[in-house]
Amino acid sequence: MQKLLHNQSSLAADSARLTRRRMLQAGVASALTLPAWLALAACEAPSASASGAGAPNQEANAARPAKRPFEGAWAGDSSDVAAGQVKATATPKAKVKIKATGTAKAASAPTAAPTVAPTDPPKVTATPALLPTGPLAPAVESATWLNTKPLAWDSLRGQVVMVEFWTFGCYNCQNVLPLMKSIYADYKDRGFTLVSVHSPEFDYEKQLSNVKDAVKRAGIAYPVAIDNDFANWRRYRNEYWPARYVVDKRGIMRFSYIGEGGEAETRSWVETLLAE
Repeated sequence: MQKLLHNQSSLAADSARLTRRRMLQAGVASALTLPAWLALAACEAPSASASGAGAPNQEANAARPAKRPFEGAWAGDSSDVAAGQVKATATPKAKVKIKATGTAKAASAPTAAPTVAPTDPPKVTATPALLPTGPLAPAVESATWLNTKPLAWDSLRGQVVMVEFWTFGCYNCQNVLPLMKSIYADYKDRGFTLVSVHSPEFDYEKQLSNVKDAVKRAGIAYPVAIDNDFANWRRYRNEYWPARYVVDKRGIMRFSYIGEGGEAETRSWVETLLAE
């Protein structure tokens, strides 16, 4: 009796499995959800107690679709399920923007530069430049003048004046005489005056007759102030022969030069101050 009941139970189980397999093949499982389908397929696996021999049901395993890897949501249609070829559609992955130095952007067509309406240039209001300031040049005074009547320093205001210290026995002073004469000739008619201060180094240079002879031989035509007592020398705090000081029209000392040479600088300063 027990053997008969066991055989009937086995037949009933085999009949149920055959029915489910036919339902799968006929497309009935297409209407099932994923958990229900998986449960139905799992029932096909024979148990040791059902087979009675502990071996798998080869016929049932042959009819079961092969396992396929999947991820995400299932999207199989009825024909796929009927053929045992359920397709898996990967779930779209969220797009991640990776920033290096900035978010990459799709190339876009170049856009035309915006049109800017022309504007009038800004109006510039001319303002008078401030002239440099400096020390007032000391007045050159003397009881004895050559080539001119006694000069009053204030009468030279409004002119560019170059004061030169020299002595006729000085070799370096003799070398700059051509330059002094040339500058005087070039600018004397343009508001320029050269005042030569003769400050003697030796006794024979103090004699007025010797100074007059030296001025005549050298062809000096500009005013010469005799400075035997070195009063002008000390007012200018001068220490060298030859030396020159350029004074602007306001009486302000603007440039000085010691020794030989300096023609370009001297001319440049004279022309600049004449133009002020």
